[in-house]
Amino acid sequence: MAGTVCLVTGGGQGIGQAIAARLHAEGARVAIADRDLERARDAAAALDGAIAVELDVADLDAHASALDEVERRLGVVGVLVNNAGVGPHSALLDVTPDLWDTVHSVNLRGAFFLLQAVARRMVAHGIAGSIVNVTSVVADRVWMPSTAYAASKRALATVTEYAAAELGPHGIRVNNLCPGPTDTPLSAPRYQDPAFREAMVSRLPLGRVGTPGDLAEAALFLASESSAFTTGSTLYVEGGRRVG
Repeated sequence: MAGTVCLVTGGGQGIGQAIAARLHAEGARVAIADRDLERARDAAAALDGAIAVELDVADLDAHASALDEVERRLGVVGVLVNNAGVGPHSALLDVTPDLWDTVHSVNLRGAFFLLQAVARRMVAHGIAGSIVNVTSVVADRVWMPSTAYAASKRALATVTEYAAAELGPHGIRVNNLCPGPTDTPLSAPRYQDPAFREAMVSRLPLGRVGTPGDLAEAALFLASESSAFTTGSTLYVEGGRRVG
């Protein structure tokens, strides 16, 4: 990873922040992108040489300028971690068009077009890079009322497979990183409910909720040459939720 330019979206907190720190520890040149620039700056300040980039992935017009900034300051992106996401959970009968559009504009539409923009630059520069899309176990195993969120993540997993097939000849690998229940700021409102947390842990064979660090180790594997012969795959980091 030494010297590789890595762009982590949603990197200002939670899983993204942990991934950025782990890649940095391996010598990567890290760009932390977040729609909250101050949060991104705080995360980058803890990593010598890392930079903060303001980016709302739902704003497709902002993709090119954000990538231009990363290239100007660090170089061409060789690893993209498509981590930015929103997760309002709502019962199917309560999903509104606005909620659906909000979730999909970030988790699917924004992620897809950022992947496309990064891949185009990788191809143009002859970079055999890695793209990691962060999905979710709720796309594979129904549990909580999460129709809109789960649909966006399952669609992103399908994008990964097609992208892997099309970008493989260019040496670009594309894989899914699939978290299960993980302690993050995004999940905190639900996980702070003791009854909810107990019910969740009871379904996990490993008997605990995941940490951002668990995901960071898996992301490092997918981003690095350790997974040089892996593409179009899903790495589950979910404590056994699919079998529990």
